[in-house]
This record gives sequence, structure tokens and C-alpha cells, in this order.
Amino acid sequence: MRTLMTILALLALGYVAICAYLYFNQEGLLFFPQHATAAELDALAREDGFEAWTNAAGARIGWRSITGDPAHALLVFHGNGGFALGRNYEPLRRHVASNGTGPTLYLLEYPGYGARPGKPSSRAMTAAALEAFDTLASDPHQHIEIMGQSLGTGVACAVAAARPDRVAGVVLVTPYDSLASGASTHYPWLPVRWLMRHQFNSDRNLTHYHGPVAFLVAGRDGTIPPRLAERLYAGYTGPKRLWLAPQAGHNDFDQLMANWPEVNAWLMDQIQNPKSKI
Repeated sequence: MRTLMTILALLALGYVAICAYLYFNQEGLLFFPQHATAAELDALAREDGFEAWTNAAGARIGWRSITGDPAHALLVFHGNGGFALGRNYEPLRRHVASNGTGPTLYLLEYPGYGARPGKPSSRAMTAAALEAFDTLASDPHQHIEIMGQSLGTGVACAVAAARPDRVAGVVLVTPYDSLASGASTHYPWLPVRWLMRHQFNSDRNLTHYHGPVAFLVAGRDGTIPPRLAERLYAGYTGPKRLWLAPQAGHNDFDQLMANWPEVNAWLMDQIQNPKSKI
């Protein structure tokens, strides 16, 4: 009996130790920033048709495409890895560039990513996203849509909740209902909801927004199971539409963007004719 109790005690201590490790070190499991110098990023931006984008104080906060309708902005929040000038956005750039009246693309750089100082966290990312949005919204005539990818969908939903009357439309690529739900699929044996210090509750945030939302879902997503996106879609009560790329994995952005002309047309129709049928 004593041996059994000792084994159970050791198992309990081990479980607590794992929980403590995940609680205090979760940044390393959530955020995977890639760093580069400003000069390196400037060179990459020039290759891709972008230029540095700054806030009112002149500090760099991301990148702006050199082409596109100056009165129509699409603000993009990327995923948890790399930096804003990720090559996986080439399909989006290509689709937008093919439309002479397409929006100007704005790519937010999160704190701690690329050459931007700071440390990534849910709070820091949301604050940076709101600053970027408000920088654009300082022009009262600016038409602003937002797009989030993967982790960035949580950022997008937080911005939509905070600026519901100014966000014209939202595009969510491989979204989740909450970051805790996503983590629970990978650690079902842990009390993830109690351990998460970084929260992106998209389902809750979207209750504060009532504009059009496009959902782009990867059918073979092993990182964010499609059911989480479908759950978020089902719970949203505003104008919505879901596009499923059945063969796409989490990072197959080219497949997810294949329907962009249709997505963009639907979004524009919803924005211009808000009483039209979903």
C-alpha cells in the first residue's frame, strides 16, 4: 500500500510540475517569432511590392503595399510564426494585384517579430493591432477590412469587438473559437483553460460585432481542427459565409486563397448592401 501511495504521489507531483512548466513557459509554445534586421526586411519588402508603414509618431508598425486603392485598406494579422512579410501571403498579394481596384494591403508586425522591439503576448498583440487600426481609422473616409490568419484570427476578432462600428468586414483564415479550445485539442489531459495566460476568445469577441464575416477553413488542418472554425461559424449571428478547402492543411494558404475573388465579391456585396441575404 505504501508503495502504491508513493507512486501516486510521484505521479501527482509530476502532473503538477508539468502544469507549472506550461503555465510559466507557454510563450515558447504559442509564439514563434522570426527576427531580421530592418535592412533585411526593407530588401524583402521591395521585392514584394511593400514599403515600411509607420504610426503617427514615425515608428515602424508594419508594411504597406505600394499599389492598391488608397481609400480601401485590408489590414492583415498574421499567425504565430515568422514575421509579417511571410512568403505565404504571396497568393493574397497576387489576387489583390490582379484586381486594379483592389485594396491597399497593410501587414501588421507584432511586437517581438521581425525587427520590431518588444515581447509577444496576447495583450501586446491586441494593443499593437488596435494601434494599427486606429492609425488607419484616423482618416474618416478610409474603408477598412481586417483579415486574420491562424493565431491572428483571435487578434482580428479582438479588434472587431473593440471597433465594431469602424470595421467594415472580417476575413478569418483557419480560425478557432478560443485559443484555449485549440490548445485543448493538443493537450486534452491538461486543465488548459486554467493554465492559459494568453487568451483570444473569438467566440465571445464576435458577439460585439455584427458586420460580415468570411470564414476560410482548411479541411485537413492538423493544427486547428476544422470543428473549432465550424463552431465559431455556427455561433456567429451576423452576416456570414464559410468556404472550405477540403484538401488544404493549416499552412496551405494558396488553396485557402483560391476562392478569394468570390470571398471578396461576397464581402463587398454585404458591405454595400447590408440588408441582402446571407
